Amino acid sequence: MENEIYQEAKDLYVKQQFNESIEKFKECIKQKIYISQCHEYIAKAYYSLKDMLKAEENFKLSIKSDPLNLSSLYAYGIIEITFAKYKEAYTTFKTLLDYDNTKIDINVGYAASLFGMRKVLDAKEVILNAIKYEREHSDEDAKPNLMCAQIYLVILNELGNHQTVLQKIDEMNLEILYPMIKEIKQQKIAAYIGLKEYKKALDLIDSN
Repeated sequence: MENEIYQEAKDLYVKQQFNESIEKFKECIKQKIYISQCHEYIAKAYYSLKDMLKAEENFKLSIKSDPLNLSSLYAYGIIEITFAKYKEAYTTFKTLLDYDNTKIDINVGYAASLFGMRKVLDAKEVILNAIKYEREHSDEDAKPNLMCAQIYLVILNELGNHQTVLQKIDEMNLEILYPMIKEIKQQKIAAYIGLKEYKKALDLIDSN
């Protein structure tokens, strides 16, 4: 049975009472209860409060307490990318891949770190392998990984494959991609600009 204070802290977190949950998790840490998990929850709470520095600090403490806390390690890698610490993120995601190289989200993070390091062709190879694996091991009606789709378009635009970007977007089910429709639209605009079709780019910018 979980510690009562720990459960209370989790309940506050679920209710999005983040500041209150942080204080409760800190109580748990003082009592040496689930230290890694508490720091992870504190980090996620700070992330929700948009305090990225404290989120980064607590994910780091979570990993220090338990190097095998892979969910903290993944989140820490994402924050490293957010802070443009691409070399550090590369190391983090490489470590995660050593544990499991089949998870799409880990491969996307790895590709993003490579892209940030300007290793664009390497990033493209990682994403294409991830897309291939997803197609081979997912059900036919499974939804595509949205982050994977987005970074693939970013990579294609960076490589100057603007026509391919437009083609890929036309092939996409935009209803499924709706949560990232803004990001997809940005890549479409970038493709039009790359093709010097400025009117189409401006029309798309002006559209709702």
